[in-house]
Amino acid sequence: DSVHFLPPSYKWMGAYYGRAYKQWVIDNRFPDWLEPMGAEIVGKTITVSFDVPTAPLVFDTTLLAPTQDHGFAITDGTNVLAIQSITANESSVMIELVDTPADISLLKVRYALDYLGTGKPISDGKSGNLRDSTTDTVLIQNIVKPLYHICPHFELDIINGAI
Repeated sequence: DSVHFLPPSYKWMGAYYGRAYKQWVIDNRFPDWLEPMGAEIVGKTITVSFDVPTAPLVFDTTLLAPTQDHGFAITDGTNVLAIQSITANESSVMIELVDTPADISLLKVRYALDYLGTGKPISDGKSGNLRDSTTDTVLIQNIVKPLYHICPHFELDIINGAI
């Protein structure tokens, strides 16, 4: 029905909840997550920094539906700016714009808020492709499923990194 999971997917989601529960209740610590920390621009290059549970960051278009610009969008308050290239590394994502913005005071980086992955039947849904490299897994119906930390959607102001 394009709304509900099939039973194996609920088990997979339960494994994510179980890991977070263990970290919070048993280990007495905040659960691991892929946390966006900030964004800065120098010229036409934007660096988005993350707190990464297990580096490196990866753009995954196999487990996660391929999404335009891997789910990233740069806005100037009015327009979405053209992206030339995007690269993920250990703990940051580098976004190269086609043109150098004239005014950087209103720039924002958005993730998983603007584009929907190919083949996703979600009405008004959005997605992205960024995850970490955590090696945790769960066995569901004799199939090993990964338990990556998938990046949540976010919007951050971009600060001037040239100062």
